[in-house]
Amino acid sequence: MKKIYGTLFLTAILLLILAGCSRNHFQGEIVSSYAPVGYIWMRGSIDDLAYGATHIVRAEVLDNRTELINTLLSDRELREDEEESVILPHTVHRLRVLEVFMGDVVIGDIIEIAQRGGRVGNRELINDRKIQLVYGYELVFFLHCVETHGFRPMPMMLESSSQAVYHVASQDADSTVVLESFTLGNNLVLTVGDLERIAEEFGGGGPTPTPLPPSTEMP
Repeated sequence: MKKIYGTLFLTAILLLILAGCSRNHFQGEIVSSYAPVGYIWMRGSIDDLAYGATHIVRAEVLDNRTELINTLLSDRELREDEEESVILPHTVHRLRVLEVFMGDVVIGDIIEIAQRGGRVGNRELINDRKIQLVYGYELVFFLHCVETHGFRPMPMMLESSSQAVYHVASQDADSTVVLESFTLGNNLVLTVGDLERIAEEFGGGGPTPTPLPPSTEMP
């Protein structure tokens, strides 16, 4: 009987040690890094922002996921020492297109946009400039599709990390209505009239933006 108790005691101790090692091993594998601040490209006007975009849409945020994305736009084979700096965690948002001001999409299409940052497995990339897009928000996006230039397939990107997302805060729908920036520090003024002019000049269609209720809280 003593032998059995001794065996059970040793087994319990061994399991505790293994569990502790497992936790430490798991924690040790989590590698956190910060997205480089770099140079933030600031557009001088709405027309400059539109000129740099390939798509301008009003869309509803559906959901998001995180995945590793190869940010090297060419199909060149990566060296081992490049992978961690080029293949990065991204948050990918799915959007339902509600109206089109520019670009080769139509109302009802589901498109994806990616922002650097997120956690995939035990690898985490922290991006302080990542815009928090919440399920159900209807926003105007200025987007850039790299596939348009013949690069590898990947989700669309925001044309500017600080100037490319807007929401309609007014109940009025005339052409002077200002669409408020969804991000801080953006001095560009966007109106419904701007979007109508962009749609006429660059292509697109659909009704004028539906204003969000005044009670809707935006971060």
